[in-house]
Amino acid sequence: MNPKRLQHRIRPRPRRSAANEGSLVKKTADQLLNYTTWRDTKTALIVFNRREDFTSVISEAQRAMKDHQHYKSGPAKESETRLRYIFSHPEDKQRDIIVTLLLFNMPKPVKPSADELG
Repeated sequence: MNPKRLQHRIRPRPRRSAANEGSLVKKTADQLLNYTTWRDTKTALIVFNRREDFTSVISEAQRAMKDHQHYKSGPAKESETRLRYIFSHPEDKQRDIIVTLLLFNMPKPVKPSADELG
């Protein structure tokens, strides 16, 4: 997959609440699969989290991937936050696409106190 081709098409989706985390992952997976060509066999879906309950984000993302209409198998768990799935290609059910789900916890930045600023 040519990253330059996608750099202006895929936009970050804001996270608004715990209830919609799974649906955002599903919509982002749909968007990702729609940009694949028949030759693309590997892709990645990257999730950056700023919520406090990262464990529930991981669970919701896994559930959304398994519930996706193109899901075939997985996850092959490479780590707690790196999961590999097999999806079918949207235009060719016999063609497999490996989708690696990468999840990163990004704590909110802490503002320095007046003492720290000098």
